[in-house]
Amino acid sequence: MSDTQNGLNLKLEATKTSGLPAFKATITNVSSEPILFCAYQAKHRLRSRMNADGYEVFVFEPTPKPPISADDYVKLGPGQTLSYNLEFGKDGYEWLWAGSRPPTVLQSSAAKQLPKGKYTFIAHIGDHITLSTAPSGQSGSKERLNILNDIEKAASPPGPCWTGDLVARCEVDFG
Repeated sequence: MSDTQNGLNLKLEATKTSGLPAFKATITNVSSEPILFCAYQAKHRLRSRMNADGYEVFVFEPTPKPPISADDYVKLGPGQTLSYNLEFGKDGYEWLWAGSRPPTVLQSSAAKQLPKGKYTFIAHIGDHITLSTAPSGQSGSKERLNILNDIEKAASPPGPCWTGDLVARCEVDFG
């Protein structure tokens, strides 16, 4: 199931359904006008907010915070898309069971594979980014920034950017 808001649509498709999941997330301009989208750290924004039936993605490496650049602004014409391959179990993006976890979670607690079963995976992308500030191998310390207020104000975007929060769901028989 995909979500449309303010002229953009987010679609999530499973590309791997055993071990640890992988997905393709596609953002499409479904309006009749061009839309300026801030793609700053878009792959991180998508991966770090994913969840599925009691599992959440945790980031176990400090998130780099490069300065925003003109290349981070993408003008999507009607029908144009941006696609991101979302993989887990490497680069510090790990699935963990979210129930009854301590304030500091160690990467060694990450799932090596998800148990067999049917899952509804959910991806989000919006105006916020959460940066991990915890030491490598741990999760806990985070910095949440509003992209439009905290990041773009220093970058002088070439026009008004898309705002909103897209959510996509993908039901997968996993295993």
